[in-house]
Parts: sequence; C-alpha cells; structure tokens
Amino acid sequence: MRCQGQPLRGIACQNCFIQRSYLPAMFLSLLFFFQSFAVGFYDALGAGRSVEVAYKFGVNAIQMEGISEEMTPIIKKKYNLTSTVFNQSFSQNLPPVKNQFMSVPPTQAIEVFFSYAQEDEKLRDKLEEHLSLLKREGVITGWHNRKIEAGKEWENEIDAHLNTAGIILLLISSAFIASDYCWDVEVKRAMERNEADEARVIPVIIDSVEWRSAPFGRLLPLPKGGKAVKKWGNRNEAFSSVAQDLRKVVKELTANS
Repeated sequence: MRCQGQPLRGIACQNCFIQRSYLPAMFLSLLFFFQSFAVGFYDALGAGRSVEVAYKFGVNAIQMEGISEEMTPIIKKKYNLTSTVFNQSFSQNLPPVKNQFMSVPPTQAIEVFFSYAQEDEKLRDKLEEHLSLLKREGVITGWHNRKIEAGKEWENEIDAHLNTAGIILLLISSAFIASDYCWDVEVKRAMERNEADEARVIPVIIDSVEWRSAPFGRLLPLPKGGKAVKKWGNRNEAFSSVAQDLRKVVKELTANS
C-alpha cells in the first residue's frame, strides 16, 4: 500500500487518515472485541441457551470490558429463514477505542422479580427505591405485579416474568409465608428455576418469622446474617446493604455468563 507514492511507514499525508499509531491500536481493539464477544456467546450456546439469549451474553461480555458503544454488534433475523446472522457495523471514520466504563443498556439488564405479600407492599417500594441506581446504570430492571397493565391477565403476566427473570427476590415475612399464591406458585417456580441454574433466588428477610426450614431456607439471605429489615435501627441502612450485595450478585452473574 502506498500513500502519494511513498511506502506506508507511519508517514501521514493530508489526504490519508491512517497513522502509524492508529493501526496497531485498531487491530488489537478489534481482536479483543471479537474474543470477548465469542467467549460470552459460545459459552451461553454451550449451556443450551437460545441464539438470542447467547447474543445478549456476548454483548454483556464486551460491554463489561468497557468496549466502545460503536462496536456493539447487532443481531438481525432473516425472515423465512431459520438462520440468524450478525452484522458488525462501523462508522466511516472509526475512532480509537478508549478504556472507559459503559453501563449495560436496559435491553441487556438483568430482570429482578419481586415476590412479596401485599401487606409488605410499602417495604417493597422502599427496597425498589434503593435499587434505583442499579436501574439508572442499566444493570437491572425491576418487575412486580403492580406493573401489570390494564386489560392483561395477571396470572399470565406473573408467570411470564417469573419464568424469565434472572434474579428472584423473595420478600420473607409472616404474611408472605401465609400467602397461598406466594407459597404454592411463586416460591415453587422460583426454586425450580434456582435448582436448574436458570435464575438466582435470594430471600430478603423483611420481618421476624421462622423461615429456615422453608424450601429457600438453605439459600443465603439478605440483609447479611438474615437480620430482618424491621429489626434494623435504620431501615435505609438495611435496604442499602441489600442493594450493595445485589450489585455483587449481578456482577457475578454477568461475569459467569
């Protein structure tokens, strides 16, 4: 390759945007990008995930490494075909990749399902409030039955989110354990998915109640030590502790994806 008659040896001219320092950086960035995406993508496929889910794992992998947003791949489906193809698009003048923190886009965030008794709704609201920073960073999304839209069948909506959420929080109290729906439907399905490594189930102890002999009793609870939220002198400190540990869980799940 020549640039205005001279061999390309890092000598830039006015009409050439390729510079000596740019080529190695671009090559290494592309190599690192494809390697990070491939690890997340094929690990998920190997675990039996669908192509769409594996794609999300691949994107999460490169974004956790701080790779520039312009390099995020997009997935495209060809209609009437069974194959799925990927298209990596680049801007006309690709800038050098910078090592900067990038939050996971909302579409890639881990969904958190709140399983709770109606009597504990105010405490659920307070917990969700303390998870706001994780939501703003695009790390998680939250879902509970109050988000069901008018006209939709509530059981179908709950089942749909209960079967797809990456993290399921069980807000444990005497009212929760006494609720037939929480116990017979939500706890049962949550533990099934936990056993199958499809979701991470975390008991959040809201009030003092005997829970250690329950199906979820062998799971490590939050806040740390299983101290009920209502037993804390400052409930904000309790919920803040839950939020901090939940961030660690999300980071672990993303790293292992």
